[in-house]
Amino acid sequence: MLTSDTKESFYHTLSTQSVARLPGKTFHNVVALGEYDKEGRTCIETPELAALLTRWIVDTYHGTPHDGLAGETPHDAWNRLARMYGLQPAPDRNKVRSIFGIPLSRKLGNGGIRVLGLRYWCEPLKDHFLGHGFVDMEVKLDPEDMAEISVRIGNAWHVASCTREGFEDVTMEAWIRTSRDLASKHAAGAVITEGVVHAAIRAANLLTKQAMARAGISALPPTAEDVVIAEREVMLGWTMPDKAAPGDVGKRPDPLDGGIPVTGPDDLPSLGTGSSKFTVER
Repeated sequence: MLTSDTKESFYHTLSTQSVARLPGKTFHNVVALGEYDKEGRTCIETPELAALLTRWIVDTYHGTPHDGLAGETPHDAWNRLARMYGLQPAPDRNKVRSIFGIPLSRKLGNGGIRVLGLRYWCEPLKDHFLGHGFVDMEVKLDPEDMAEISVRIGNAWHVASCTREGFEDVTMEAWIRTSRDLASKHAAGAVITEGVVHAAIRAANLLTKQAMARAGISALPPTAEDVVIAEREVMLGWTMPDKAAPGDVGKRPDPLDGGIPVTGPDDLPSLGTGSSKFTVER
């Protein structure tokens, strides 16, 4: 963990060697600022500033001899220590999800675990169900990828995959948006097939990413409360259609027969009138 002295030293170096050279700087106090017209000289946009700082850190700071490294550059110190001790591999998605994912509690059933209307299953869950039956499980959800969840069994986190295909890199927000839109269409009597669902998911995913890129922002990380609200208020009322065999769609009176109920856990906590980041259309 970096100490406050280390942080202050780094920011001082960043300020004197990089930011102080940019037009529109504010100096460290009003006396040093003097008559300098900082507003009139401001011309660096945020993306440009980010690029300049990144270039300075990567090329200048890492390539400059450092007193704390006995005159060695950070770049050379990294290479030397990497040769001596090797590099620890980056954590896989399951580990990252188990640490930073949205924490949820879900009841295990003979069909696996259900989150946001989707079923998740794996062999360890099957064995756990055979030994313990219907029990509450600790779950972690990555809001950027609905294809998998992490489930804690004992002291280990296991990957449970969605029993439906096509959810790789589908965001939680896109899936909620899709469910809301298709629930409205189904309520009006429209026929929904799995192909229609996945087309809607792709469109919602693209729409969300384009809107975020256009605004230059990242989505606020959703919470466990957002998940529960979505399950209760947005996703209740329609079912995910089964995969139809080629040529069978027209033979079914209702392609939603046998679908998975798109609801949340059996016993959801009461949330009162709490608000959600997701728009709910009635």
